[in-house]
Amino acid sequence: MPPTASPLESTARRARALLAVACASFLGACCATPTNAELLDASFRTPEATLETFRIAARCDEPGLEYRCLSAQLVRRLSLSQLAWREGRAEALRSSGLVALFVDGLEPVGDALLDGDRAELRVRSLGRELRLSFVRESVGRAWARGRLVADEDLDWSTAVGSQEIDGAVHAFGRVPTTALPADIDELRLSREWKLDGLLQP
Repeated sequence: MPPTASPLESTARRARALLAVACASFLGACCATPTNAELLDASFRTPEATLETFRIAARCDEPGLEYRCLSAQLVRRLSLSQLAWREGRAEALRSSGLVALFVDGLEPVGDALLDGDRAELRVRSLGRELRLSFVRESVGRAWARGRLVADEDLDWSTAVGSQEIDGAVHAFGRVPTTALPADIDELRLSREWKLDGLLQP
């Protein structure tokens, strides 16, 4: 007789399945391939931009980029590895009747409602409406000799500051890394809006 899953494991599995099915609402094969300009413009600077990046990733069939649109909190809450996302997404595409409903017609209903580092965005397509929850994450990354050597969550208030030099205000930021300054090719600090969940309409 196979072992019985614990209530916690069963709940986590159900939550992952629900998320995959819900996110599958945005996926489907009926979408036009994004242009090069759309791909280059993909970003996480606003909730609307993250939604558009998710749509672009879906249209390109890029589950890795879709996964990058998900918040770290959501990933932790659901124990959702990138492999689990790829597998859950594939299963949702096979089994969900919602696929292909939303992608091309999906659009925000007004501007996102911002509350500090959280936001809510109403979206609709083909007569259906959803509310999406977003959270803003602060991230620091560094590349040295062509390799990613730092990819850290940051406290923005301590990682970024400003200083007046010769009458001009200069912004500065810090990224923890063991790479020597002479080896660093690129430093990047960003505040990125990530999808944190689906709310009831």
